Amino acid sequence: MIKKIIFLCALIASLCSNYVALSQEQITFSNPQKYIIGDIQVEGVTYLQHPPIIRITGLSVGQKITIPGPDITSAVEKLWKQGLFSDIKIYASRIQEDTIFLTIFLTERARLNTITFEGIKKRQQTDLLELIDFKTHEQITENKKNIIQKKLQDFYFEKGYFNAVITIKEIPDTTRFNQSDILISIQKNKRVKIQDIVFEGNTAYKNTKLHRTMKNTKRNRWFVLKRSKYIPKDFVVDKESILELYKKDGYRDVMIYKDSIITIDSISKKIVIGIDEGKKYYFRNITWLGNSVYQTELLEKVLNIKKGDVYIEALLQDKIFGLDGVSSLYLDNGYLFFNAEPVEINIDNDSVDIEIRIYEGQQATINNIVVKGNNKTNDQVIYREIRTKPGDLFSRSDIIRTQRELAMLGYFDPEKMEINPKPNPQNGTVDIEYGLEEKSTDQIELSGGWSGQYVIGSVRLVLNNFSIKNMLNGSEWKPIPSGDGQSLTLNASFNPRYYQYYSFSFSEPWLGGKKPNGLSFSVYHSVRGNGYERSNDNFGNWKTVGVSLGLQRDLQKPDDYFTLYHEIGAKRYNLNNYSSGLPEVLPDTIITKSITFATSLSRNSIDQPLYPRRGSSFSLRLELTPPHSAFMENANNTDLTPEQRYNWIEYHKWTFKSKIYTQIYDKLVLETRADFGFLGFYNENFKSPFERFDVGGDGLSGGFYMYGIDIIPLRGYTSGAITPFGDNGANLYNKFSLELRYPLTLKPEATIYGLVFAEGANAWMNFNNYNPFELKRSAGFGVRLFIPMMGLIGFDYGYGFDNVDGKNNIGKWQPSFVLGQQF
Repeated sequence: MIKKIIFLCALIASLCSNYVALSQEQITFSNPQKYIIGDIQVEGVTYLQHPPIIRITGLSVGQKITIPGPDITSAVEKLWKQGLFSDIKIYASRIQEDTIFLTIFLTERARLNTITFEGIKKRQQTDLLELIDFKTHEQITENKKNIIQKKLQDFYFEKGYFNAVITIKEIPDTTRFNQSDILISIQKNKRVKIQDIVFEGNTAYKNTKLHRTMKNTKRNRWFVLKRSKYIPKDFVVDKESILELYKKDGYRDVMIYKDSIITIDSISKKIVIGIDEGKKYYFRNITWLGNSVYQTELLEKVLNIKKGDVYIEALLQDKIFGLDGVSSLYLDNGYLFFNAEPVEINIDNDSVDIEIRIYEGQQATINNIVVKGNNKTNDQVIYREIRTKPGDLFSRSDIIRTQRELAMLGYFDPEKMEINPKPNPQNGTVDIEYGLEEKSTDQIELSGGWSGQYVIGSVRLVLNNFSIKNMLNGSEWKPIPSGDGQSLTLNASFNPRYYQYYSFSFSEPWLGGKKPNGLSFSVYHSVRGNGYERSNDNFGNWKTVGVSLGLQRDLQKPDDYFTLYHEIGAKRYNLNNYSSGLPEVLPDTIITKSITFATSLSRNSIDQPLYPRRGSSFSLRLELTPPHSAFMENANNTDLTPEQRYNWIEYHKWTFKSKIYTQIYDKLVLETRADFGFLGFYNENFKSPFERFDVGGDGLSGGFYMYGIDIIPLRGYTSGAITPFGDNGANLYNKFSLELRYPLTLKPEATIYGLVFAEGANAWMNFNNYNPFELKRSAGFGVRLFIPMMGLIGFDYGYGFDNVDGKNNIGKWQPSFVLGQQF
């Protein structure tokens, strides 16, 4: 009512001003005259354009109007309704016979300069500014202020602040023309809490079960971790959860007939939920209609719902349309246009008869394959991983497998991968579009320092999508030649007195570009010093040189997740006045060599490399050397010198590693691991001093560079703590672990997830003492961070539960660090 009075007063004032202005040309209300508008001018506005303003008035040049009359009144009224002006005047600037020239003088409402808040913390203000979406220099109108107030009121209402008071005050800025500041005062008051939740009509489930089902809306209890706040949208979700609980147990007719919110006082509510459970239903007869491609018996077998099973509609939908459901038979055989409609044709007491009406349609053939979004990776690298080929029948399983293969490349963000089939029912074809988003995969690590006497540091460069053929093409250096899916790694670490390590590796996953036959090559050189200067007579070092060449082939049997890898390698160990401390006695100066042949059979079906949710990985590897002792006439002579005994190292080494990923709920994933390793010898007199297993710690000691020892991490214990006392490496180990993970972010620029773990491992010198269940146990928590340019970084804090013979480790928390590796 007040707004209407203000509007009428303003209108009268405007009309009066019109009368005054026009009376100068001797026009009065008692003497109305007709005029033709000769021109219309707009004055007083800064930010608004003139033509739209004139169009709003309804006046135009050449129009006949009566003055005084309804035309001017209507024009003023239309301008007022815009809410953009604080003053409006229309007057005749000139009258020439029957032609009138009009001027519209407007005073714009103030524009926004700044918005400030009071009553809330600073960190909350940014979110609220985004919510209200009011930009600097936008016009301040009453409507805009009302919209802001409603947004804020709704925002706090949804958070349980029912009694929040929002006040918006406009403060003119005296230093800026026609600008004002907005002060938003927020008084949240106390959040509304739930004193009690009462259920009525429930007999199938106890109150405690229903309370647990409501994940968000909780009663006010001292032992409840989640606060008893009332959030309307959360309450809606919780009611749906209750209904789903009943429907998953056969109560198809369940309904909530009452959800009363009873006010106890200004900050306390009581919720009463009335439930009509209805009957518990069961499947009876399931019939099929429209199927001709597949026999009814096969469809029934895949559906796997028997007469008398509890009627669960969600289960029926999953058995039909799930990845392993009836639809998979059709969609994996080209029937893209397949559809199935389960219909309840009869309900008799507590039994439901279902008729599944099938539309099979025609088979669809793949027409075109389109890849979008690859601005770095070359097309052929992507197309060779795609299982859907033009001319093939449409297959959903091939699309899912393609999605997995593209994710495993590591070049694209799996969370943003889009697959869009575009069917054409008229000609029975389908185009498939793969939408990809590249992510950075290259890594560079630089570290350095000053020890007081010399520089120490390390450099590591990893190029995971390299192109060796474009190295001589200057135009392809952007900043490095890339896109062919090859991998190149350069590594250098140096401490002039204690260690140096240099390595180079290269791999080509598709040798020749026609088949997935991989080639890998690596070479490394390490030097470990004893701490003395080279000029000192006690100076000594241990130099190791190694080289390997490997070939990998993808197998089709038992299935195409299997790969077979063969490798040949050579190593040379040169000890010069260096005490090794290895389990087998070596002189301080000796040169030993080894040639190794390795074969690895592996199967990998995990869905993506950085944060796997499902799938598994198994690997069985055998590495062996020729049995040099078998060709020596005096091999059993105990008087052999170390130079004779260890001139050529011999052994056979077996390792088995497995990982299984299980998606518990949504993004919550369980990783289950089992590892095993065994180092065997052809001759007890020629035991290898290298290739042992060192169990315990975080695996960052770097010993495998110099000693040829496999570091087996075990969180909660110090480095090497589990290795048998007095030995610098075990011949036998096993390890089991459980790790529960949940991601904090899965964005391309950073993948972060938290974890809790429980694991156990042990190591032995021989099978005589081996007991796979005699484990040194630990548990703890940690976090992983993957940044493309830095690789994997992690921190774990583990607690070791068991003591180790000869070592005091029990009952201590141990930190573990992860750099570029996984436990």
